[in-house]
Amino acid sequence: MSAPATTSSAQTAAASTEDPRLAASRSQIMFRQVNEETRRLADNSELDELQIVCECDHGECLSQLSISVDEYEAVRRFPTRFLVSPDHAGHDERIVHETSEYLVIEKVGPGAAAAIRHDPRKPPARAQTT
Repeated sequence: MSAPATTSSAQTAAASTEDPRLAASRSQIMFRQVNEETRRLADNSELDELQIVCECDHGECLSQLSISVDEYEAVRRFPTRFLVSPDHAGHDERIVHETSEYLVIEKVGPGAAAAIRHDPRKPPARAQTT
């Protein structure tokens, strides 16, 4: 039998001191990845419109958004931008585009850096040759 998993004091301290904006950004990044998979699947069909999940920082939100493939692609050109339901913009975000169906928000500060780091469309880092 294996010993029960324990959390180190360093892990506990890191979790308790984590910037809440970064924790919220992780949720947004996860939903962006889900939506990217939806987009990828749409490539295999002739869909003009996508049904995606709201990418807000409200952890319990599962609102569905309708967006055209072209509009979705325009948002994804910027790794700091996310699609959220109206009235779901957070404090560390600015609204860059608004429709009756959704908002395009842009992360600023630490959340923006996290969004860029975890951009699913970012090309893989090239190995350096010596």
